[in-house]
Amino acid sequence: MAPTKTEDTRLLPFSLGRGNAAANVLLIHGFTGTPFEMRYLGGYLAKRGFHAIGIRLPGHGLDPEALERTGAMDWINEARAQLLALPAGKPTFVAGLSMGALIASILAAEHRDRVAGLALCAPALEVNSKMSALLGLSSLGVLSAAVRFVPKKPSALLDEKMRARVPRIEKIPVAAAAGFERVQALARLALPKVVAPAMVVYSEADQTVPASAAREVAKLIGTRPVRLVRLERSSHVLTLDIERERVAQEVERFLRALL
Repeated sequence: MAPTKTEDTRLLPFSLGRGNAAANVLLIHGFTGTPFEMRYLGGYLAKRGFHAIGIRLPGHGLDPEALERTGAMDWINEARAQLLALPAGKPTFVAGLSMGALIASILAAEHRDRVAGLALCAPALEVNSKMSALLGLSSLGVLSAAVRFVPKKPSALLDEKMRARVPRIEKIPVAAAAGFERVQALARLALPKVVAPAMVVYSEADQTVPASAAREVAKLIGTRPVRLVRLERSSHVLTLDIERERVAQEVERFLRALL
């Protein structure tokens, strides 16, 4: 009998640290990403007494057709379900990267009693011109039906060893890009309703989400003051790039202060 093929562990959700830890941290990856984007941060927090739960958004992995069959509400509903499944008797924080940061904001606005703090990394409220063009393509009915996928470039991580480890979907479904745009719109409505303490981490070298997006999130979010952490060298996936340790340190410091 042939051995059963198991799924790449980098694509799988994770639960790190003690279930009886003082606080839970729900970790949400970005659009076309995987839980691996959040695993370093999750491991760092778990070693310091937090229970880190890295979720996998529906359709996300290495299969573009699977992603094509999902959309904004699938992703938000999954994140919401994972949040509400956590024990209500202890503080729960939510940390997200890129689109995951936007979903984290939506959850915090909806469930003020469940989200004790937010760590928003490279929140994708705005995107660069190439991604904007993809979003525009998704809104053109006939054209988007004819052009189902566009190629996705390799990771821009400066850390070469980490770049080699990152799982990468080869092409992006144009239909799924419309879901991303929907998440952006919902996040804009949600941000002013957020009352949980929040921090925003961004990089001046991010070629996907401009630094102006982080500043706009800080202005829109209902929380005051918002802690802004500025990086200078990291690419968009700053949770894995060359300043990842600083990102993890800053997030851990912020969350611990809330405890």
